[in-house]
Amino acid sequence: MGTNQRRAVTGVVLLIMMGVLAAVALIGAPGSSGERPDAPPLAVNTIVATSSDGYQEAQRFVGRVEAARQSDLGFELGGQVIAVRVDEGAAVKRGALLAQLDTDRLKARRDEATAAVAETQANAQLAASTLERVRVAHEKNAISGQRLDEAQQQLRASEATLARAEAALQTIDVDIDKAMLRAPYDAIVVQRWVDEGQVVSGGQPLLRLLERTQPLARIGVTRALAASLSVGDAHTLEVDDAELSATVKAVLPQRDAGTRSVDVLFQLDSSLGEVRDGDLAALTLSKEASEPGYWLPLSALTEGSRGLWNCLVVEGSVLARRELVVLYQEEDRVFVRGTLADGERVVSEGLHRLAAGQEVTPQ
Repeated sequence: MGTNQRRAVTGVVLLIMMGVLAAVALIGAPGSSGERPDAPPLAVNTIVATSSDGYQEAQRFVGRVEAARQSDLGFELGGQVIAVRVDEGAAVKRGALLAQLDTDRLKARRDEATAAVAETQANAQLAASTLERVRVAHEKNAISGQRLDEAQQQLRASEATLARAEAALQTIDVDIDKAMLRAPYDAIVVQRWVDEGQVVSGGQPLLRLLERTQPLARIGVTRALAASLSVGDAHTLEVDDAELSATVKAVLPQRDAGTRSVDVLFQLDSSLGEVRDGDLAALTLSKEASEPGYWLPLSALTEGSRGLWNCLVVEGSVLARRELVVLYQEEDRVFVRGTLADGERVVSEGLHRLAAGQEVTPQ
């Protein structure tokens, strides 16, 4: 190493030593101790723990809204569809004409049946007149009793033929009326399968209707809660974020094979349109739980070990930890039990910046 290099290294070492000596001198100077002045105790918000004998456990059950009645409508007789007067989404009144079949053939048969009725009426009138004349002749002993009996039977046969012809005419009138498809109740059309010109068979569905008034909500509940419900009980259901009044219509005497729940039918105080078939309906029921404990805000808890939870209480001016078991949670508060004592001041928030043993000022 040359002379210049040795001088440079020596200079660097001297500078480092001077810096260290200056720092030591500064630390040792009067009024320049390295300790910070004591910070004031941290202010914390607290609540007083008040024991409770139990809590109301809210249980929520979800089901679906369904129309009180649903029908797939079709004609009893087959034929050609000449008119469908409603489309999907249409609201119809009971008795409204929905669709119509071609009735030309039925009208021709009706004309034929009308003529047959007129003919049998004439025959019956002739038989009645004949019987009257025979009866007069028989009273004068002009003819035998056999002839009178024959005239009476002829009248009865004519009257029976007339009744059959009139019944045939009525049958055709019924068929013509049934060629008009009408709404069986106030409803909404939700499906249409047939258009004009199609030939349909008897019983083939043309339209699907859902009853508009008083829809139902089918909700499965536990067996114990089903036993506490009675027909006519009033409840509030939540349907599509809206609260609707409802009454219990029926508690069905069977369990669902998959969920093992008991279906309860609620009749909604609304109409289809305000709610929709298939909407989710929620029922909230409360059950009394007799378990001593404390209500605390959720913000007063921190997670502990072995499944336990912790809260901090103020003992004098120092924080202490209490271990808890959460029994029930309700929105932003919990019901707990544990080493907490009645009347202790529990820190209600801000636990992330606190620790047991820390000195605080309770608010």
